[in-house]
Amino acid sequence: MHVLSPIFLLCCVGFLLLVFTGLVADGWLARLRPRMLSTGGRLAWAEEAIVRFGIGAYCLLLWNNAAIVPWGHINEVVLTPELLGHDWVIDGLQGSVAVLVLWRWTCPLAALALMGLFGIGMARYGVFHMTDYVFFAGYAAYLALTPWSTLPLQRWRLPLLGASLGFSLMWTAIEKFLYPQWTSTIMATHPNIAAGFPIPDVVVIAGFVEFSLAFYLVVGRGLLRVGALALMVVFISAMPEFGHLDVVGHIPIIAILLAVILRGATPLQDALRLPAQGPRINAIAVCGLYLVTLFGMMAAYYGLQLTAGRI
Repeated sequence: MHVLSPIFLLCCVGFLLLVFTGLVADGWLARLRPRMLSTGGRLAWAEEAIVRFGIGAYCLLLWNNAAIVPWGHINEVVLTPELLGHDWVIDGLQGSVAVLVLWRWTCPLAALALMGLFGIGMARYGVFHMTDYVFFAGYAAYLALTPWSTLPLQRWRLPLLGASLGFSLMWTAIEKFLYPQWTSTIMATHPNIAAGFPIPDVVVIAGFVEFSLAFYLVVGRGLLRVGALALMVVFISAMPEFGHLDVVGHIPIIAILLAVILRGATPLQDALRLPAQGPRINAIAVCGLYLVTLFGMMAAYYGLQLTAGRI
């Protein structure tokens, strides 16, 4: 299917209008109810507990998933259930993350272990494939900054984590536009997802839903919590269809979304607004950023593939 198909262009216009409408409403809500935008640092302890517990529980489940294969090596996964490895080091790093996040002062060591796993993934599967999982680098940044409460950078922990997840989800959404056959194959084995509609059209629509909600996770303010909740519903609703593998794989994503819902807007969202401008002007500017991000990431996807020698 050609990328710039009629359904793609129709969805692009339709979702751009939805994003514009949402941003205008977002701006007015931010003006009328500024106290609702964010909890600030008042619930930082709860936000941090959610993030640490989420990544710790996830790594513990991965570590517990290890199985001895006939030739005596560990059949372990590298950060995500779909990336298999055969190495005791992987098992040890994932187990260490689950332990090290229990104490704030050892969280930087957990960050090093996470980045070690990310590095192993890049060495074995390539930069292109691991770009889907940039949010693990966001987790590492969050954990690395956790003990240093006096550092000004600590206020950027959640913005970095949320932005890394937004990037990862937008990146995987781009895949649905450029290579819809990959998702169509999955939908063919799970026809309930398409609900009787043509699968190629559903793939494009699903891509725009995922991209738009992920984009809003980065730029939203007044309705940021609503967008994060909508994303969480999407991921949770997929669990019964895809089973245990999806449940485990979505734990770190849901932990980030819960933290965003708890916190609300962060300095990142404020930085992406034009100063001294009204909701409509800001909505137009951010919609321009939406288009630049969409087509820029499509170009980057192809470019990184070519660089990686995968075409």
